[in-house]
Amino acid sequence: MNRSALALALTCALIPAATGLAKPGQKHFDRDKGTPRESYEVRWRDGDDQSHTISFQLQAAAVKRDLDSTRKFPKSDALDAQVAAVRAFARTLDDVKLTAKKKSGGVQIKAKGTSRAKIKKALREADDVREQALDDFLVTADCIRLKGDRLSFDHANLVSEYTHTVRPIARALGERVDSDREYAELALSFVQAIPYEKTKSGSDAGYRRPLGVLARNKGDCDSKAVLYLALLRARDPEMPVAAVYIKDHMLVGVGLDSEKGDKTFRRDGQAYLFAEPVGPAMLDLGDAPGKHRKKVKGASAIVRAAPVRGTGGVPRLGGGR
Repeated sequence: MNRSALALALTCALIPAATGLAKPGQKHFDRDKGTPRESYEVRWRDGDDQSHTISFQLQAAAVKRDLDSTRKFPKSDALDAQVAAVRAFARTLDDVKLTAKKKSGGVQIKAKGTSRAKIKKALREADDVREQALDDFLVTADCIRLKGDRLSFDHANLVSEYTHTVRPIARALGERVDSDREYAELALSFVQAIPYEKTKSGSDAGYRRPLGVLARNKGDCDSKAVLYLALLRARDPEMPVAAVYIKDHMLVGVGLDSEKGDKTFRRDGQAYLFAEPVGPAMLDLGDAPGKHRKKVKGASAIVRAAPVRGTGGVPRLGGGR
């Protein structure tokens, strides 16, 4: 009995910026690697050609943890965990000899015995044990299963985990706005302006956690999506936000009231504005390419709302949603 290879599902694509005289994007980035805090200064131009500058500090130890975190799914460790679980189960059997080993990127399970019925039962139970071991491992690796047994980092859960961590950036952004809508728009342009990360071969560079994106000043679609949604939650810990998976891309949903011209979608009774944090195109809040919107409203898209964990966001400077 062989399992197919384990691999993460997402390969990100950037949204090209429009050509023309105006050149929005990041214009200055400075990182001072101090201890116990690192200092940052970032300047960028948004899609309306407005210039913005913010300064903030991050805990150096937290930045290091993000930079040291794995960016790829630890497939070998996951397979080891499954093999160990099946072998432990095998030791409980009396009438069937069960073996398990890694093979061809999966787990091979074999059984011998004098009773065909007992062999089949042991194999079924062993596969259940293997599946449970994989589920347990995914929790420790901040990963989940998507449709078709694809694997992905648990981006929605990571948004909630990083709500507190990104508050220094949220405070710096919040000083320049008067409403949640303005904050969401400013935060979106800030994240879009961060350079897009790609490898020379065009392969998936892997998922960077939010402080890793800020420290390295680069990230791909899912990396920047989690940073953006965490920034929204840092201001309003109860704002409905969602990670949105479509083929080869991730965008997000933002639970703010819509305005004229906004593109929206609904999932599980919640209305969301479309948002594309990936860049380098400075698409407005409430907008996304038509091909992406069509996929989100189709059956293949996966929308995962970020869980709400307590309160205590950054105080708003006037205005509501």
